[in-house]
Amino acid sequence: QIFANTPIRSVRGIEFIKARHLDAVRHGDAFKKAFKTDPSRDLQFVNGDLCKEDYSDSTIVFANSLCFTDALMDCLRKSCEANRNLKYLITQKRLGATSL
Repeated sequence: QIFANTPIRSVRGIEFIKARHLDAVRHGDAFKKAFKTDPSRDLQFVNGDLCKEDYSDSTIVFANSLCFTDALMDCLRKSCEANRNLKYLITQKRLGATSL
């Protein structure tokens, strides 16, 4: 949805569950076919672990985090605190104490 509604140049989704990742890829491909998208914009889908993926080039991070464990939220917090490019962090679950 961010890709569809904003001029952001690169959007990357990280999904841990393989089936959800495959759904995202399928919907992303259908979106690109249905709508003319600027070829200079990048829509990426990663099947991976938020704690292991490198997203340090991100300026905006959105985490649909309602079901995240405390350990995963802590990992997200640490990654975002270390990201000097970060302008916005949006989560659905409250973060613990942070320097952000």
